[in-house]
Amino acid sequence: MRKKIRLTSILMAVIFSFISVFGTTSTNFVEATGDGSSTGSKKVVAYFPNWGTYNSAHQSFEVKDIPWDRVTHINHAFFTIDRNFKLTSLDTYADYEKQFAHSEGWGKLSGHMGEYKYYKNVYPNVKVLISVGGWTRGENFHDMAKTKETRKVFIDSAIQFLKQYPFMDGIDLDWEYPGVDRPRDTNDQYDRGCPGGPEDKENFTLLLKEMREAYNANGLKNKLLTIAAPSGYDKLQYQEPDKYHQYLDFINVMTYDMHGAWEKVTNHHSPLYQNPNDPSGTSPVNIKEKYNVDTAMKIFENEYNIPAEKLNVGTPFYSRGWSGIVKETGENGLFAKANGNHLGDWDDPANPYPGGQEPWFKLKKLETTSGWKKYRDPYAKAPYLYNESKGIMLTYEDEESLREKSNYVKENGYGGLIIWEISGDDKYSNFPMTTIAYKEMTSGKVDSVLKEGILSVDNSKNTGEYKLKVAIPRLNTANKFKLYENDKVIEEKSIQQESKEDQVFEFDFKKEKGTYIYKLETLDNKSSLISRDLKVEVTDPSSGGGNNGGEEDPNRLPLHSFVPYVDFTAWPLFDISQVEKTGANKYVLAFIVSEGGTKPVPRWGGFSEYNLNHQKDVINKLRAKDGEVMVSFGGANGTPLAVTASTPEQLKDIYAQVIDAYNLKYIDFDIEGSWVAHKESIERRSKALALLQKDEKYKDVKVWYTLPVLPTGLTNDGIEVVKSALKHGVKLEGVNVMTMEFGPYYVPSKLQPGELAKHSISAGENLVRNLKDAYKSVGITKTDEELWPMVGITPMVGQNFNKNEVFYQEDARILTKFAREKKIGLLSMWSINRDKEDPNGPWNPNPSHDFSGIAQKEYEFASIFKQFEEKDDGGVVIEPTLKAPNIDVLKGQKEGDYTINVKVPSNNKGNNVKIYENNKVVKEVNIEENKDVLQEVKYSVVGNKVGEYVYKAVLSDGLSSVESQTITVNVKEIDTSLPQWDPSKVYLGGERVIYNGLEYEAKYWTQGNNPEESDAWKLLSDVAVEWNKDKAYNGGDKVTYKGNTYEAKYWTKGNVPGESDVWILIK
Repeated sequence: MRKKIRLTSILMAVIFSFISVFGTTSTNFVEATGDGSSTGSKKVVAYFPNWGTYNSAHQSFEVKDIPWDRVTHINHAFFTIDRNFKLTSLDTYADYEKQFAHSEGWGKLSGHMGEYKYYKNVYPNVKVLISVGGWTRGENFHDMAKTKETRKVFIDSAIQFLKQYPFMDGIDLDWEYPGVDRPRDTNDQYDRGCPGGPEDKENFTLLLKEMREAYNANGLKNKLLTIAAPSGYDKLQYQEPDKYHQYLDFINVMTYDMHGAWEKVTNHHSPLYQNPNDPSGTSPVNIKEKYNVDTAMKIFENEYNIPAEKLNVGTPFYSRGWSGIVKETGENGLFAKANGNHLGDWDDPANPYPGGQEPWFKLKKLETTSGWKKYRDPYAKAPYLYNESKGIMLTYEDEESLREKSNYVKENGYGGLIIWEISGDDKYSNFPMTTIAYKEMTSGKVDSVLKEGILSVDNSKNTGEYKLKVAIPRLNTANKFKLYENDKVIEEKSIQQESKEDQVFEFDFKKEKGTYIYKLETLDNKSSLISRDLKVEVTDPSSGGGNNGGEEDPNRLPLHSFVPYVDFTAWPLFDISQVEKTGANKYVLAFIVSEGGTKPVPRWGGFSEYNLNHQKDVINKLRAKDGEVMVSFGGANGTPLAVTASTPEQLKDIYAQVIDAYNLKYIDFDIEGSWVAHKESIERRSKALALLQKDEKYKDVKVWYTLPVLPTGLTNDGIEVVKSALKHGVKLEGVNVMTMEFGPYYVPSKLQPGELAKHSISAGENLVRNLKDAYKSVGITKTDEELWPMVGITPMVGQNFNKNEVFYQEDARILTKFAREKKIGLLSMWSINRDKEDPNGPWNPNPSHDFSGIAQKEYEFASIFKQFEEKDDGGVVIEPTLKAPNIDVLKGQKEGDYTINVKVPSNNKGNNVKIYENNKVVKEVNIEENKDVLQEVKYSVVGNKVGEYVYKAVLSDGLSSVESQTITVNVKEIDTSLPQWDPSKVYLGGERVIYNGLEYEAKYWTQGNNPEESDAWKLLSDVAVEWNKDKAYNGGDKVTYKGNTYEAKYWTKGNVPGESDVWILIK
């Protein structure tokens, strides 16, 4: 559970010393037999925070406050694992000594354990478990689980505990997370971190297996063994749920904290379903499509084959939140950019990065507090609060969303709900949220609730004639709705209450020029809900709808065009009609794939419907300005329709539906990843396109293929894709290559302006050779002059995912000049969405969907590439200009040793470089101007004193100058009080030493292991050390090898930097 443990000064570090009294553990496994459901109905598992008794923000919550008659299980949070690998309380005073109402007296059973003993007599059917770990106290899981011997120490202590306190019903393990090596959060005073490695995957399974065997061998078959599991598939991949679930009574899936202030865009932290407009990324982690309750639960059930009844769904009784909301972004605070952190009542005020954690009982009050407005996302089935004047957004669970989630549990046959955590409910109002959870879980009926209706509009012709669609979700208590136009009721209609199917109503309109605002109110006999506003603009009723009226132009997208990609799945939808602003009037709209990854139904990004009004509206606005679009099928994420369609005929009809919906003359197929080698779908696509082009209606539709490429040309798989199309008679307009992500083999070090363009040019030249060979394979001979118009080139502007690859403005100028000289067919870029600078700071090595990651003017790349279309023969002239240098730092092997490295771009007018340290010149060098390659200037520092040093470089030509970005080097003080490493001494996990002038921390028990060479030690000093093939490295560790500096992506040992993908070249 992602919560902070708050301890007080009265806590004592008392550790249990359990005496092992067990015989040999049986290896004959008996499956989980504990009473996982204490009633015949579903479970309500409530976590109890043992620190709540001290804290008014937790209502000074005690065991007696638990609504025992409305829960089936209590998980006591938290115990931990001590350095000796034994189970121990985090707060022995509160758990064993503090005097509560039912304590047996000093020296006798008191504290929380005494209270549990009392209430177990009153409520014998409620199960009480000890939960071990949590977000902040999982520091010893990894080492404990390493060997059978260390696991036995923990298991023996757990068995002893259950025997000593027989009224306790079991153990819940909350290891966050096996296989993930998470360092301590230095901003969180309570966090100890949670080390991890690949061995955790098997060891976690063995731990659960051996615990179950120990239960059975010690007469504890009726005791429960459960775990808290992550909802993120990316964390689950390091575990074996399909193997270990047999040892568990049930699994508590933490379906919350999916989004939070660690991100810079607001979102829901426990969305039931995906909102198709969610702007989250899909790579390297597919947050957009998989970070929602439904997908998380289905992964457990379908991918890991865990019975639904064994899975509990999480409900949060607290919020996540942001401050500093940028009003102009998102919609009413949702999917908006945020620049700050909101300090909630459950946050640690000492943490500079609080999480916006407010308890539900406070959120309930905020719902009616002036300045706060409550919104509901009809897609995600989740509420949120937004205070526009304060710039704060809070995402949480409320009564309606809890009922929705409860219905979801019952409809899908899941085991029940888990509550994090019970003190968030309002104990002074008789626990309204827990009451809802219990009533829903003990009732087999799927209840109806009042739900917001959804408005959509078909106004693509933009002539004043359009159709409004009203959708009323199923299982709705609403008995009527009201449709408003510009705040006046224009339709009022009775509807069927609690219908088992969605109810849809359509209304036709014919309007004069103007703006019309619609909203929908759904009402039952008690209350009502109002939808978000829907705006319809009628621009010119006599225009005939732009491209839909009059004769069609078959050549709206001519050869030799600049056609950038636009992410058409992003929200808010990029306005492609703003031609005057971007300079572009032709676009590739990306990407249409299979619905949900499994159905042969075309969807934007796999989820958003096509053929919607707002999509067609913006396309028609572009066409009214002599623009055009090409729709791209495929992309890096999702499943191509060629995979899910069963026959070429079905696939041809699907393509035709999309073509008809948008009146397309051009379509593109972006085939990448594993799909470029998927022979079955490649053949099906080729046959379908051949059928499409034979159809009289679609014979003029032009087909482009977009494929991955290397500087040496298409991959072998890519060549086979082209040959398959030609073999089946597909008329290809051209092949577009993605000149990006070439990898460390081709780009082993950071590129400077002008260098990545050379790789793009090489790829284009070799593509001509590939196409010539492909046509020869079907008996057709084509000349270079015929093939160059079939070439398309698409770089990724700015920072690429490979940190060494940056496509600068200089690269764009060079590539544009080449494209004009060769008269290629299509010049594109990924993407117009990224063609701007991040307002929070231009230089960012982590690629964004919204910014280029480099310093630039808005739509600067588009303005350069647009010159490709100019009709004169002058081409693009690359004049030498004064270009800003780039500066970075190469860390040495000792604190205070490093090198400042300045790189001056090619074709530069500058002839003098000055390096500044804290605004003083420390080095000045004259360089050669107008040189066609980059030049480097280095400044080495040895033994700098403790402090902060700010560096920048200034390049001048004698008349003017430009500056680099600034970088800061913090030279930290070595703790001289720490002892030097002693090879004869025993060190325990967490102990620190100095070795060769660097600070190290022991990961676990160790003796005689050299810190510089052994896995047992973690380097704390911020330096890069020489790579050692015998040493294990964790994600984030830096090493030097053959003059380069590398950073590990994740745990690795023996993999050579520069040769293995586990290492990222950073300098």
